[in-house]
Amino acid sequence: MKATNSAKKGVEEVVKAVVELTGVPINYYVESNYGSFQAMVDTVVGIEMNVPFYLKLTHPWYAENKNKVINAGTHSFDRNMVAEVVHERYSLASGEYGSQKLQKEALKGIAKKALSPNNITNLPSLVKSIPNFVIATNMSPKIC
Repeated sequence: MKATNSAKKGVEEVVKAVVELTGVPINYYVESNYGSFQAMVDTVVGIEMNVPFYLKLTHPWYAENKNKVINAGTHSFDRNMVAEVVHERYSLASGEYGSQKLQKEALKGIAKKALSPNNITNLPSLVKSIPNFVIATNMSPKIC
């Protein structure tokens, strides 16, 4: 599928195709990137992240992490390691699907840290900063 009008139109066409394929309605989307993951992790000063399976960093962005092994379990990660982990797909038995699971776990780790008692007083500023981490969305600020 080729997007001919704009990136937004391309995302809308992908959403439409997924809905048609799965029969599952998708009402909203948020597009982010690895830099956004890193910025969110910085905002909450690192996260605890569940890694549901063994992985090996085969194509890292940071040379020192080449072939680093991360076993299943909960790990403390800084911005760089979150980006490395959510980027990995080549060593995963389920490939891209496994990468999506890791992205979900990173988002859960960010949310848990943001809602921790130590961050409650910072929550309003954290919520206000969310648009800085979003590349594209069809949600209004009232929904976000």
